[in-house]
Amino acid sequence: MNNSNPLVNNSQPKISRDLINWRRSKVLDYLSKGFTQDEIAKTLQVSQPTIQRDIKFIRNRPKKHLLTFINERLPEEVDKAFTSFDSIIKRAWHTAESTEDDKVLLKALNLVKETFAAKMDLCSNVDIVNHVIGMARDQSRLAGAEQGQKQEQEQEEEQESSV
Repeated sequence: MNNSNPLVNNSQPKISRDLINWRRSKVLDYLSKGFTQDEIAKTLQVSQPTIQRDIKFIRNRPKKHLLTFINERLPEEVDKAFTSFDSIIKRAWHTAESTEDDKVLLKALNLVKETFAAKMDLCSNVDIVNHVIGMARDQSRLAGAEQGQKQEQEQEEEQESSV
């Protein structure tokens, strides 16, 4: 017996995944145009629970991107900012100490002052960043629990898309 039927396998066919992605992009488009969930369901000819699941998925997607940024990219970006600040301060001081022009001296010293202020601002925001990172870790733990729910949702979508 041939098991080439994609519905028999546990893997979802690519075309169904593409259709779900297309539908979700249309749901987002209609939401941005002020459509209600009922109007979207009627327009796309799917059930309202399907639209509700799509909206939930759409709402959670930015959270995942933000968590990834906070956990992976933000520490690197803060480090690069501090390195840049130090480089700017060093160069501005060198300019201030080596010039005879009062205007250049004042501009260099002002740059030092502004860069130190920006550095201090970033330092004071590190507490906020650490708080956000802690929240992100908590969310990551919750995401593990929600993964099981997501798998159930995908199975429901698979069944619904085959109807």
